[in-house]
Amino acid sequence: MLLDGHTDELPVEKQPFPGIEMQREPRLSYPKDKTFGAQPHSLQRAVPKKDRQTEAEMTDPERATPVSDSNLADPIGCALHVLTTLRLKPEGLRRDELQDRIDTSPEVLDKTLERMMAQDALRYEKATKTYQLSFSVLQSVLDMLRTRNLALVAQPELGQLRDLSGETAVIAVDDGKQSLNMGHALSNHPIRMGDRLGSTYPYHCSSTGKVFAAYFPQDRLRTFLNEPLPARTAHTIQNRTELEHELNETRRRGYAITNEELVEGRRAIAAPIFDGSGTVVGAIALSGPSFRVTPARVPALIEAVKAAARRITERLTRADLTPVNPPRITCLSPTPVREVSSPKWSKERRAFIWLDLEANAIWSANEGEAPKILRKFDTPIKTLVNTSGDQIVALTESKLINLSTGKTSLLDTSIQSAVPGTANDIWAVADRHGEKVLVNITLDGQSSDHAVLPRGIGCMAYCAVTGSIYLGFPEQGVIQSYNLITRHLKQICQFSKATGRPCALAIDAKWNLWVAFADGWGMAKLNLNGQILARYNLPIPQPTGLHFGGPEMKTLMVTSHRAGLGEEVLENAPLSGQAFCIHFND
Repeated sequence: MLLDGHTDELPVEKQPFPGIEMQREPRLSYPKDKTFGAQPHSLQRAVPKKDRQTEAEMTDPERATPVSDSNLADPIGCALHVLTTLRLKPEGLRRDELQDRIDTSPEVLDKTLERMMAQDALRYEKATKTYQLSFSVLQSVLDMLRTRNLALVAQPELGQLRDLSGETAVIAVDDGKQSLNMGHALSNHPIRMGDRLGSTYPYHCSSTGKVFAAYFPQDRLRTFLNEPLPARTAHTIQNRTELEHELNETRRRGYAITNEELVEGRRAIAAPIFDGSGTVVGAIALSGPSFRVTPARVPALIEAVKAAARRITERLTRADLTPVNPPRITCLSPTPVREVSSPKWSKERRAFIWLDLEANAIWSANEGEAPKILRKFDTPIKTLVNTSGDQIVALTESKLINLSTGKTSLLDTSIQSAVPGTANDIWAVADRHGEKVLVNITLDGQSSDHAVLPRGIGCMAYCAVTGSIYLGFPEQGVIQSYNLITRHLKQICQFSKATGRPCALAIDAKWNLWVAFADGWGMAKLNLNGQILARYNLPIPQPTGLHFGGPEMKTLMVTSHRAGLGEEVLENAPLSGQAFCIHFND
């Protein structure tokens, strides 16, 4: 066996990964019939010292060797100069502007531009009469940046996977012809699978190659299956029907496995890595000798590889979570008050409504309209609910007041917070004998217990698509979901105390969950699994409610309070104690 044999994985840089042990160790010789992988590749020709360019020259244009007239006398040298010139001018340059910047003859420049256009390196914009870098060149740059980002993101996962399993971990990419090894973390066992950076492996008999082939577009897959499938070992799949079945299974189960198909005595497992569009951009694999990677051990290693691939995918697809300012804000309240809450959108009135706890009144307003009081109450109102039937309901300590019908019903329980259900009913958190109980309330005030919930609930929202109620626990910083059908309660995310305390929840028209934070001056947009998609700054420290409304349900209404806030805070947060709208474009 060779200490540094090959494994079957992806595209690569020709320098070791930073932070991953890559030093060359002395080779241990073993009998030839025990060798894993092919013999080492021949060394590349060394570059003569006089032809080398220093790193400073390559990275600093001021120190780089200037392009001489002799270089520009031929189209190749001229083409390189055209590329570097247009790289700094993304809007493009006219023919005369290029001539002014490139010291070459008009004939050579014209010939160069003609050839570069024919090779799709440049495009010509007739409207502005400018030459610009072609979209294929720009895509190549994006691909390079994507590959570099993949390498950086995958680096810690390679080390962790190697440490968990003791075997060699590899990250690979599809180079268009084969699977290419772009980085690895080598096993510390004396007998190990040691991939060389830059090694390539066939699609049909390597674990990472199978991953890429499994996700080929149909046209490319048909072409691939019609190509020869050369045998690397006695176990290589050469039957096209069998290989197609294997690729279908790879896609269905989310991983590929090779059993001595590329190299005798080696077993490897790989899983796909996706970008934000769902395209496979890489694969991570684990490779080791069959006597260590035994069939009994394979299931656990599969889960480790798939978990590493999921984590890399999550990091690649994670949105920029730097908080941004809201696009546009309009104030609805006439004046600041101690506290406003329970923001709602009434389709019938085509207006936002909210509860003024200081005046014990319900207000209504829309952008460009003067706010008006819909109703004042003698009894303190705890919360408002806008039912699925667009009926506005006010809940007091002991009454349900239906503003749409004028009917008042007695409640048999004390309500803390409430959300609309799908059957013109209400789901609420009630206090029952010292416990927090989820109850269902009909519009005639009848309630039925559904489940006992943990204490500490501060806010809630209902999602009709999942049939789940989302609960915020301010002191713990936790968001939980409770499924009304399965009655399963699970935590979907937890926020740091530095972010603030989750104090208000809302569901938008695209079924995203929004969370506002007390003492955090911000809010977050999440998917229903708890993954943060975006963060926004808020102009207030104490939000009390969130609700999406407007004709297209793109406007977010926010309510807040100002009681207990210091003078300096109020001076810098004048919307505290008011209801306002944030207008999103999408």
